[in-house]
Amino acid sequence: MVELTRTACLKLNPTPEQAAYLEETMQTYCNVLNYISGIAHELGNCSNYVRLHQTTYKDVRARFAMPSQIVISAERQVASSYASMRSNRNGGGSAIFGFKGGVMLQGGKRGRDFRLVPRKSLVSLSTTRGRQKVAFICGEQQARYFGWIAASATLCRRRGIFYLHVVFKSEAEQTPIEQAQSVIGVDLGMNYLATAVGPDGRTIFIGGGQVKQRKRHYRRVRKSLQQKGTKGAKRALKRLSGKEARFQHDVNHVVSKRIVSFASQYPSPVIVLEDLTGIRRSAKHRKAQRADFHSWAFYQLQECITYKAFRFPVAKEDPRNTSKSCSRCGAIGKRDKHNFTCACGYRDHADRNAAKNIALRFVVRRQVELDDDGLQSTSPEVSGVDAKAEFFRIEAEPGDKLMASAVSS
Repeated sequence: MVELTRTACLKLNPTPEQAAYLEETMQTYCNVLNYISGIAHELGNCSNYVRLHQTTYKDVRARFAMPSQIVISAERQVASSYASMRSNRNGGGSAIFGFKGGVMLQGGKRGRDFRLVPRKSLVSLSTTRGRQKVAFICGEQQARYFGWIAASATLCRRRGIFYLHVVFKSEAEQTPIEQAQSVIGVDLGMNYLATAVGPDGRTIFIGGGQVKQRKRHYRRVRKSLQQKGTKGAKRALKRLSGKEARFQHDVNHVVSKRIVSFASQYPSPVIVLEDLTGIRRSAKHRKAQRADFHSWAFYQLQECITYKAFRFPVAKEDPRNTSKSCSRCGAIGKRDKHNFTCACGYRDHADRNAAKNIALRFVVRRQVELDDDGLQSTSPEVSGVDAKAEFFRIEAEPGDKLMASAVSS
């Protein structure tokens, strides 16, 4: 079993009086967050929730008119924020972590801070003025999750409209990685956003040329408006705020859907991605390429793939030298843009060759783990270089054109 998490955005339709209560609750909650954050900073950027709760709870309850459970949610949010600062190597900073934004609400079966009533299109919210039953509007896409557990939610406001982002949780069956029969290697990049190759050699290419041009256009417009610095330019920057991020998120959803659909054509698949942890610090690029590389949402794309491929497992492998190694002999070859050549005579598309290497590393690693554990493998007993011949039963001859199933955009 695997736990599924989905977030649905519900548009609230409060009365004028309820809108005033929600606004007051959001402002008070923000004040509580910043007050607790100041105490956490005095305690040495404290990220321990228990210590923070013991230090601040009674004081916060006396100072602010907030329900106890929401105060606890604020303490947890501050503790997690300072924990993130430490993990991002910013824990030694002298600045206090500032908050602005929505109200974190805890749900669950009891509905402590909020409770959905889908039949009446109402949500019961805990506010500074007690519980309020607020009407909401949603579509079929959001309503499909009402049968799940509403675990938590965030109350926010955008352009004068209140929204409730509800996190739903459920469980689903997932094929164990030990029972996987088909390995799908996926190479991520910028010229080609993703290249996926199956065990029979079929390959899909998802081009990124138009995406790169759009992101460069946003960068030019933003730079031009920032240089002007006029009031009109600042208003335009505010309108454009988040537009690029929404565009990138939409692209990643489209790309991940194509990859998962491709993998679903094979029996019991496992998608193998590159482990890109710390790639922004370790990768080296020419100065002209740095802006494109550091604005690319690699992690978000991997999360989208994992999010959509919940019925079969997703694994990650070390990406080192996957673009330089030959998927036939394992030697270091030569890459010239999209072309890869090796001294053994093997030639292929560079991204396709990298996707093969990613899949092969998973196959070899799994075989080594089975050998070390003394477990019986469901696949033919192969090891080392022999795993390559077993995995890729259909191999394109050197010089062949890309297969007809390849898609380039």
